[in-house]
Amino acid sequence: VSAYTVNDGNSGGNYAVSTNTALGTISKVALTLAAVTATKTYDANMASSGAPTVSGLIGSDSVTGLSQAYDSRNAGARTLSVSAYTVNDGNSGGNYTVSTNTAVGTISKAALTLAAVTASKTYDATTTSAGAPTVTGLAGADTVTGLSQVYDSRNAGARTLSVSGGYTVSDGNSGGNYTVSTQTAAGAISKAALTLTAVTASKTYDGGVAAAGTPTSAGLKGSDTVTGLSQVFDSQNAGTRIVSVSPGYAVNDGHGGGNYTVTLNTASGVIAQRILALSADNKDKLAGAVDPPLTWTLNSGTLVSGDSLTGDLTRDPGEGVGLYAILRGNLSAGANYQINFTNGEFEVRPKPFETPIIPIIVETLGYIIAPPAIRVDLPLSGLSGCTKDMEEQGGSANCEPGSVGGAS
Repeated sequence: VSAYTVNDGNSGGNYAVSTNTALGTISKVALTLAAVTATKTYDANMASSGAPTVSGLIGSDSVTGLSQAYDSRNAGARTLSVSAYTVNDGNSGGNYTVSTNTAVGTISKAALTLAAVTASKTYDATTTSAGAPTVTGLAGADTVTGLSQVYDSRNAGARTLSVSGGYTVSDGNSGGNYTVSTQTAAGAISKAALTLTAVTASKTYDGGVAAAGTPTSAGLKGSDTVTGLSQVFDSQNAGTRIVSVSPGYAVNDGHGGGNYTVTLNTASGVIAQRILALSADNKDKLAGAVDPPLTWTLNSGTLVSGDSLTGDLTRDPGEGVGLYAILRGNLSAGANYQINFTNGEFEVRPKPFETPIIPIIVETLGYIIAPPAIRVDLPLSGLSGCTKDMEEQGGSANCEPGSVGGAS
């Protein structure tokens, strides 16, 4: 008994009061803690900013430390639950039967930005870039690995850089907690240096500028090639020459050769004179006659089409009986030829012997006797019997062919 009043007109003094106890029960009160609907953007944890509601508190009792959490940190439709609380009832919460209610919630994907960075390189036949894209928007300890960037083309020129697709978002959800956006950047690929170098060459003059040998190349990238390489002399003429790369080559780089700055190097070369072997044809004449035309024979070698030998042979001067050299004179095929010339012989032969017709008066007969016919087709050296006195031969020289000499 906790309180009473005895009304006996004597303020209860007329009684000796005794109290007896009895059994009683106070049952716990129902206390409901309910999570509230909430949403957030993925932040790599399960915490919710929402505050659960409380119903069923008695008197001045209170609940403190209330919080709620998502059932997972990953983005998507989630369930919110009361995660922590303290019932302040002077009985460590023992006066309440606490029930918690869940609520629906959502964690939306976070924005993750991967941005290519400005870069440049010299053409190397690939689209790879040495630059590393930047990352913005990662939450907690999440990471992005395998980041790289590429040019939009392997070809030289102004280019656009993009994030390669081979990256991995490590967030425990196969990247599902992020909405990934990529950003491009400006880039440039400069032309590579390609050197084509002529090689030393030599040949005998043939009227053309083509040179044997294939120029070398240095600086090609990847599987690029140069085809149609050839080289030429700077002139068709014999002498010390310069060998240059012919312009008819093709750079096969898938870009019409536009990925290269081509430098051409020359080489030294020689075109040797073409050799002709000529010999003068032997000639002769009778003393006092006009010289016959001097001719020659080509013994070996050939003239290039369109070229010719011009000029005349000469001979040593002299008209006396004897042998004279037939010389090359000004015979020439030009500076592109070396003429190996063999001199010929020119013979001036003596005139045939002629006996003057001398009238002889034979007194006894009273008339003139003409001399007999004289052979004029033989040289003097081929006649004999002309040493006798004419008187001994009946008034004329009896010259007959002898055994010495012959027609020449």
